[in-house]
Amino acid sequence: CGNRFRNGHTHPPTQDAQGMYVCETCNKKFESIRGLGSHKRVCDGHAWRCEWCACPPEASGGKFNGPNGARTLCSSCGSRYRSGHVAPPLQDEDGKYVCPLCSKKFDSMISVGGHKRFCDGGNWRCAWCKIPHEESGGKSPGPDGPKTLCSPCGSRFRNGHTGPPQKDDKGNFICDDCGKTFDSISGLGGHRRFCENLARKGPKGPVLMDDVEYWERQKVEGAY
Repeated sequence: CGNRFRNGHTHPPTQDAQGMYVCETCNKKFESIRGLGSHKRVCDGHAWRCEWCACPPEASGGKFNGPNGARTLCSSCGSRYRSGHVAPPLQDEDGKYVCPLCSKKFDSMISVGGHKRFCDGGNWRCAWCKIPHEESGGKSPGPDGPKTLCSPCGSRFRNGHTGPPQKDDKGNFICDDCGKTFDSISGLGGHRRFCENLARKGPKGPVLMDDVEYWERQKVEGAY
């Protein structure tokens, strides 16, 4: 109360019927006068809005520095400002946030920010099968570097292949071992795990001396 008097107040803070201390600016209630005092140092009566996206304090995630001074931007806009942006992200007539690279739309600024960390404007293609990112199942490393192959082609590369699977005249993927065709490379990949012709070629995994002797006996007996 002495602090209030030194700041020019002439009476104690307002209390409601339950004894809660009430902020005279925004009507928030606090159990202690100290809690009220801490609140009043930052209270603006709900008048504050982010200068870029106009969000209120409750949705701001905190107040951050912007081009017009301290505590003028919300958390998301403040992050954009620190990254070198000079304006908020684009929004359409429905208030959706629009990626400037690929024009995808998002409900929140956080979502478009997360998307932009991986967005390539729709230009990325798998170096082997040429499918776009939306059909890739993720980007995998290949012979030309990281994130150059789609997930199925990346799996082929890790298994020792040096190129994409063959295709027929209709664009279907062909199994190298049995000749079956598939509409998608993922379908081919699932088939190859159980392909009988592939299984007959020999044991999987490291080749041990016992394995070599076994397969030599199989050759002599005509088992495969």
